[in-house]
Amino acid sequence: MIKIGIFGKTNTGKTTFFNVATLQSGKVLPSPFTTKNPVYGISNISSACVCKELGVKDDPRNSLCIDNVRYIPFELVDLPGLVKGSWSGKGIGNEFLDVFSRLDALIHIIDVSGSVDIEGGISDSFDNDPITDYFDIENELVVWYMKDILRSKNHMMKINKNTEKTIDVLMKIFKEKKINKEEIKKTLDVTKLREKEIIEWSYNDQEKFSFYLRHISKPTIIIANKVNIGNADRNFMQMKKKLGDIKIFSMTETGTLKEKVDGDTQKQTDVQSALNHLILKILDYRIVYPIEKMDTLTDNQNRVLPDALLMKRGSTLKDLAEKIHSELAGEYLYGINARTGVHLPNNYQIQDRDVLMLVTS
Repeated sequence: MIKIGIFGKTNTGKTTFFNVATLQSGKVLPSPFTTKNPVYGISNISSACVCKELGVKDDPRNSLCIDNVRYIPFELVDLPGLVKGSWSGKGIGNEFLDVFSRLDALIHIIDVSGSVDIEGGISDSFDNDPITDYFDIENELVVWYMKDILRSKNHMMKINKNTEKTIDVLMKIFKEKKINKEEIKKTLDVTKLREKEIIEWSYNDQEKFSFYLRHISKPTIIIANKVNIGNADRNFMQMKKKLGDIKIFSMTETGTLKEKVDGDTQKQTDVQSALNHLILKILDYRIVYPIEKMDTLTDNQNRVLPDALLMKRGSTLKDLAEKIHSELAGEYLYGINARTGVHLPNNYQIQDRDVLMLVTS
């Protein structure tokens, strides 16, 4: 199951967002570090179900279909709040960092009103700078990546340059952080460090590599919270200018989201839209419906369109077989498009809303 983490400075409204997204009722208090341990919940992304298009009444097993909309679950984690210095153990940063390793993406909650001071307490003066908060908290993650590189220095000193390449060493360093080889390759290319031995990396090289790897490996959206109070309007516009490459949603204290599009223009949105955007647009997942019987669109227990699975862009039919069951991947022969009856080549890449039957030996 996809894991998404909600993080940010303490007292910015992370638990409010979590409660709305999971229909839970976690404690919300105006004091720092109310959330002392990671809290886990199940949320859903939503998409128009194929049942209406195909003229069938579905019988979902791993998801829900309500009014022809399929709701597919993923895991959402409300993480303990961070403060500057969390990477060194200040506050309860270690609890955050342990869970962070296992996440696929992040939602960064920022108090855009300016009401949370440097230590995470509530201030009536609204004079805190949320953009500084953003960079302070992001820097905690970058430094954490850098610590892993520095911690591995002794290993790097012993590298046999003839048998172990830079990328292999980095895979060993970051293997516990749910980071794959493609993400490391992309980071090396962006930073132009592919041909430079790690042992020769300067401090700036390590920082640059860690910065890009953090963003490539853990894609992020921003929720600008408390948009209805304090200096939120001014701060929000400044944030859009400085962080324009990152998707930013805004949220009131009560958990209602709005998305500012052009200037002061706002369009009403909701938590569901933010979650859909993160998983379907930024993480780039496709929804696929595997079946076992072509004529009835059912599994072997006659459930109609029983499962809706999330697959990364570029996933093949064999990847789908592996996701369903590891043994199935070993027996997989070819796939059939259930809409057209066309046999699909083994290198076929799954498209959104595909309905597929896998043929095995």
